[in-house]
Amino acid sequence: MTTAYYAHYAGQTDGTPAVYTTTFADKDISLLTVIQHRIGFAATASFWGDGGSEPWAAWDDGGQAMVSYTLHDATGKTITCGNTWVTKQSHNTDHPIWTQVSSLIPQGMDFDYTDLVSVVCTVTNFYGTKLLYTDAFLADMVIAAPANGLSLPSLGTLGAVFPITIKGTAHAPLTLAFSQGGSGWNTLVVHTPGPLAPPSWCPMVNVPVGDTPDGSTQYPFVSLLPGVNARFQGSYSVVASNESLASGSHTVTVTVHQFAYSGAADTPTSVTKTFTGASVTNGLVTFDEISLPGADVLTDSTDSYMTVSITDTDTSSRWNAVMLLDTMGVTMIVQTSAGYDEFYIDEPTPDRDFSPVMAGNTRATAVSVLGETLGGGALLAAPGTSRLFVFSPSGIPKIVGKYHSHWYSEVLN
Repeated sequence: MTTAYYAHYAGQTDGTPAVYTTTFADKDISLLTVIQHRIGFAATASFWGDGGSEPWAAWDDGGQAMVSYTLHDATGKTITCGNTWVTKQSHNTDHPIWTQVSSLIPQGMDFDYTDLVSVVCTVTNFYGTKLLYTDAFLADMVIAAPANGLSLPSLGTLGAVFPITIKGTAHAPLTLAFSQGGSGWNTLVVHTPGPLAPPSWCPMVNVPVGDTPDGSTQYPFVSLLPGVNARFQGSYSVVASNESLASGSHTVTVTVHQFAYSGAADTPTSVTKTFTGASVTNGLVTFDEISLPGADVLTDSTDSYMTVSITDTDTSSRWNAVMLLDTMGVTMIVQTSAGYDEFYIDEPTPDRDFSPVMAGNTRATAVSVLGETLGGGALLAAPGTSRLFVFSPSGIPKIVGKYHSHWYSEVLN
């Protein structure tokens, strides 16, 4: 759904925010999860230069802007969403500096997604309350489904791999927002594999929660590349997720079994950890790394395959997933004590090496949860066809993201 318009809001000296309301006949957005908008800024002579007030001149070199949306359905119910970003302003109102901004529409709320009638857009640059020393420009609001968004074959109800296409020749930091449809949640695993990850790499096996963890059952990897079994090449961090865990002592062994063909001898690779259930945060247990494959595999082999088993000395435990995360990639495991509606991982600003990791009911009220995050760095995606793995015990979250193309030396003509 596209709303084609152009709006210019002349900045006020008292900092009144820019507010634009668009109304239309009933629209069904039940399959559309993202608002995209072109938003620009430019300062008039009254806000800069000789005779101007100049207090916001520093924003010419970059500052934070915020947009919020309030969506109204035909019955008067509303939902809100928004985004923040770093931008600049020009000194020519005929040529503002534009940014394409994306925002995740909360799903599963008490709202009639089949009957949208209006959207109120508010633009600010001072803590979400004021628009200071600049004019704002709006163009071409689009409510759409993400272009990168369809997951690869199912890994179950808790995790998914999403293919993403990255333009450029260098790795691009990602900005992502995650939602569970308005319900509070507290655990998120986000992972991008390294540049040498096999095309058929699969990061997770699903473990039926009714199974007894005695090592007698082997769980196969899903084939994410048609006609090719899952492949691994390198070192992998092992993470297991449990459905229920007694507070006492546990010795858990995760074994990756490798077979050259059906009926061939097993080449197992195992990792073991001893811990107490009381020490586990939000159901996730991290193990040491393992190197795979356990034995060489020909690149053109179609019969070789791997499975996973899990053994717990306390067989009353119930596990639901085992993950193998590429150590050459980037992993963020967020385990918060409080529950939040949404999580945000942003591209680092130029003065930082780590992506901010935030959580809140909206971006406007988000707080840092980097201190409750294992791993870190910038969440990078490789140029070309890349992959994003996401896991949560609460279910696969809804995701919206963006990136800026990065180049080593050349640029697009």
